[in-house]
Amino acid sequence: MKTELKNLIEQVQPEFTDTNATISRYSLPNEVLLYLNNDDYLVDISLTDGILETELYVGEDEVELSTEDIDWLYNYLEGLLTDQIELSKQYYEAERYESELSWYIQ
Repeated sequence: MKTELKNLIEQVQPEFTDTNATISRYSLPNEVLLYLNNDDYLVDISLTDGILETELYVGEDEVELSTEDIDWLYNYLEGLLTDQIELSKQYYEAERYESELSWYIQ
């Protein structure tokens, strides 16, 4: 994969979801999606529960991915997901602390 395409992928805003979400207030993402569709590129990449799915086009041409490309994509998305999980945990811990603090003050 060309450096230009890697740079483009890194510029796409990730979306995080929890496909196993229940009614619980505390859910952690298990899926990261990267999507971009314009005249020059189609980037549709997801990592869900360790399963990588890709659809990459430059113009009308599908991008053939090497094993190295797949490893890079997997590691990049897994890193994004890991970071988001940690941010979510920190948020929930802060929320729980604020809730407990306000309960004690009352």
